Amino acid sequence: MPYGTFGGMPNYRHAEAFCQLKNAKDLITEDHHFPTVWAKHFLFGAVAGAMLGSAWFWVSPANGFAVQKLMQATGERAWSGRLFRLVKHTMPTHALWGGSAMLTYHLVFEFLRHHEHTNLRPMFIDHSIAMMVLGLGFGAAVLGGSPMNLFQGACFSTIMLGPVTYWVKL
Repeated sequence: MPYGTFGGMPNYRHAEAFCQLKNAKDLITEDHHFPTVWAKHFLFGAVAGAMLGSAWFWVSPANGFAVQKLMQATGERAWSGRLFRLVKHTMPTHALWGGSAMLTYHLVFEFLRHHEHTNLRPMFIDHSIAMMVLGLGFGAAVLGGSPMNLFQGACFSTIMLGPVTYWVKL
C-alpha cells in the first residue's frame, strides 16, 4: 500500500505520520507534535511517581486503621495475587500525582519559554516560576488550601526545590 492511502482509501493523507506504525520508532524523539510531547511527559512523570510513591508506601509510617482497610481490600490469603491487588490499590494515586506534576511543570515552562528569541529571562528564573506554580498547587491540594499553606508551598518549592532541581534534566 503506498504512502498516502489508509484503509484502501486513495489520497486520504494523515496529518501525523504515526498513524502508520512504521514511523512509531520516531515517537521517542518527537518534539513538535504537542499532544505527543504532553503524553510523553505525563507518562514519564507517572512512572517516576509510581516508583517513588511505591517506595515511600513500603517504608512510610501508617496508622493501623488504614492498613487494616487496605489489607481487607486486598485479601489475606497467600499466593492469591495479593501483591498485585496491593499495588493496584496504592500505585495509581502516586502515578497520577507524578504525571500531573511533570505535565504541569512542562506546560508552565513551555508557556514561559515558547518565544525563545524574545525571552530575556534566564532559564533558571523560568524554572523557579514553574516550581512556584507546582508549590502553589501542592499547597492547595495537599496542605489544606489556606493562604498560609499556599505561601508555604510556593516558598518551599521556589527557594528549596527550585535551585536543587534546576540541574536535574528530566
